[in-house]
Amino acid sequence: MVDKFYKSINQAWEQFGKVRWQISRRTFFNYVGKGKQVPPLNGKYYEDDICEVAEQLGWVPIGQVAEADQPDDEGLTGDSAKRFQEAKAKDKEFEAELKRLKLNKELGKLIDRENVEMIMAGKTAVLDTGLRQLFIMKARDFIFAVDGKVEREDAFIQMVNDELDALFSEFARTDEITVEFSSGS
Repeated sequence: MVDKFYKSINQAWEQFGKVRWQISRRTFFNYVGKGKQVPPLNGKYYEDDICEVAEQLGWVPIGQVAEADQPDDEGLTGDSAKRFQEAKAKDKEFEAELKRLKLNKELGKLIDRENVEMIMAGKTAVLDTGLRQLFIMKARDFIFAVDGKVEREDAFIQMVNDELDALFSEFARTDEITVEFSSGS
């Protein structure tokens, strides 16, 4: 017996695939072709190889009716039932995470976002002012440190870094800061 083959993927689809199974051209091309489950052998696509993959994937031959899945508790079958169950599982995960977050908030393990933003705004204002004032207040010290000489560049860089380290350390302190806003009325 001689194996039937096709010289191109298009020929395999036109003369074999579309007249054999209830599938789309896209589905056929997703599995048959170079680098796919049914690659060409010596430039040829063999019917036996295509049929083997079609059977594994459950492609329904033309003229046959696909076996119907049994409906689940919600009356859904196949992919719809699977997607529904996945969505249901995600909802349960979300609810559990929400309960965990609410408990952590009640236990004081979480900080209110608005409070954190207010604290950060206050610290940022301190940092901004500190950086702007640093060079104004230390200008004479910096000038004196280098004595106007390029050779003293390393001393200048070290001095600026020391001052910035002190400023950033102050910024990074974790003590509680209270910022109060009041209206002008």
